[in-house]
Amino acid sequence: NAKVEVEKKYSVEEMVKKQLDYYSLVYKKFKDKKIIKDVSGFYFALPNEYKGFKIPFIWRKYIIEWSKEYIVWPHFYLVSARQILDCINTDLVNKKILDLGSTPLVSILFAMLGAEVTLVDIDDNEITKAKKLAEYFGVKNKVNIVKEDLFKVKYDNEFDIVYNCGVIEHFKNSIEIIKIMRKAVKPNGLVICLVPYFLTLHTLFIRWYIRLKRGYNWDWMGKERSYTLKQLKDEFILANLDVVYASVGNVARNLCDDYIINFFVNRFPFPKIAKRIVYKMLNKIDFLESHTFLKKIGFMCLVCGKKYE
Repeated sequence: NAKVEVEKKYSVEEMVKKQLDYYSLVYKKFKDKKIIKDVSGFYFALPNEYKGFKIPFIWRKYIIEWSKEYIVWPHFYLVSARQILDCINTDLVNKKILDLGSTPLVSILFAMLGAEVTLVDIDDNEITKAKKLAEYFGVKNKVNIVKEDLFKVKYDNEFDIVYNCGVIEHFKNSIEIIKIMRKAVKPNGLVICLVPYFLTLHTLFIRWYIRLKRGYNWDWMGKERSYTLKQLKDEFILANLDVVYASVGNVARNLCDDYIINFFVNRFPFPKIAKRIVYKMLNKIDFLESHTFLKKIGFMCLVCGKKYE
């Protein structure tokens, strides 16, 4: 019996299979580390552990792999997540979060950090993206995806946090959206909005130039505008929210605007080298943003208000 067992357990076929499996595992770990090393510009955007939040490696890896094709936008989502986590600054386990006008990749991260997330959007592309990401990251049970006009939602005192990113600046009645967000959040809950900051290359020159040449893609929802921090705070106050936090972030997206960078990389004789230079630039700028006054000239401004009854 011992002889039979040994011949079966340690047969050539079985041992070769185990060896191949082990080689595959080692190579996968090496490849993951190589991806991070090659795209080192994303190290400071949102580290593996940030203010007590352990950022899942699979989420960061997904963004980094995506960045091989689209240089600046993946970095934008990393920094947007960081800006929101800065003002939340609390454990997300079992917290109920509403993303009104959805930013799927950021909301999926919140679900991975333990929150129960509801995403509301009227755009079929964003709905499909959210469903795919929820399945890919294994958080379908933590994510509720709703196709609805944000002006028609009926939520009332249901969520701990209600937020959106890059939404209200497209609507003339943006204060009404903030009021809808306030209604949806529980007493002492947080309402958070991220909007384009006024003092950026994109706001001052690039958006104007694109509109002049061929039409600005993001205007399909309504003509996008930019904010000062005071303007955004004033809208929160008019919506009967107490402002408890405000910030400007993402200097890299300001200085390394994707339209400029894509123009540069696509015309460079060695695109791989050009991309690596860009990633290094992003890394340096992210580091400087965390340690200097540069955060004051970021790409997005954020205001967080608290609902008191």
